[in-house]
Amino acid sequence: MQKGQVAKRFNRSAVTYDQYALVQKEMARRLLFTLQTLDLKAEKILELGCGTGYFTRLLLDHYPASEVTAVDLAEKMVETARQKTEPSDRVRFFVGDAENLDRSSLGTFDLIVSNAMIQWLARPSEALSGWASLLKPNGWLVASTFGPDTFQELRSLFQRVEEEMGLEPKPHVISMRTPGEWQRLFHESAYREVDYLEYRHRAEYRDCRDFLKSVKATGASYNEAELNLLTSSRVLLRVMDAYNRIYRSGSGVSATYHLVEIRGRKRAE
Repeated sequence: MQKGQVAKRFNRSAVTYDQYALVQKEMARRLLFTLQTLDLKAEKILELGCGTGYFTRLLLDHYPASEVTAVDLAEKMVETARQKTEPSDRVRFFVGDAENLDRSSLGTFDLIVSNAMIQWLARPSEALSGWASLLKPNGWLVASTFGPDTFQELRSLFQRVEEEMGLEPKPHVISMRTPGEWQRLFHESAYREVDYLEYRHRAEYRDCRDFLKSVKATGASYNEAELNLLTSSRVLLRVMDAYNRIYRSGSGVSATYHLVEIRGRKRAE
């Protein structure tokens, strides 16, 4: 992932994010439930990829005596988070790359959390190891992300349409790691007691155009293929038409989100 492009997309979506990020909010609530279920105690918390601060506010409510440091790559996301979070001496926001944190100025944490962000990591192994160095002994890293079955309907239709048009199928839908792959990366990066859970969420939209608009409005991207504009437009129009016919659900269409939570405890040195 090119970080500059990712930051640019999320800066553009800072105003529309909260309106369309319904799945990400559901992930945040489930992530908080996991923290409650595990009964994790934490005086100092680091949140990576805070976005507009929705999960930050959940953390502040759940941990009324804790200090939260919230980081995001997109400057406008951080500005929005500051505006939407009540003034508090228990939270500090700053713009930064989660993969290149200044560890000397941050200190150490009892808990590191991340909601719907780690899929953007360029070097996940290095990032996970770096975060472990920010954890106190026995500290936890708990994160949520998207699994490879996310947008499986869209992936299937792109392949089908391109084959029908005599085009070489392209990987239009961004690839995501499997839960097992994340588990392996955690194990290899100084974590123990690694576990994960996964679930499917079916979101409803008016039509395929509304679905794609919603994805774009959250700063995400469904497409990583490189096609010329004319070919891309022709493919997309046929995909949208087929989507509206094949994946109709009630008065609209549905899309699958494959959601994953992964957690691990810092390994004793």
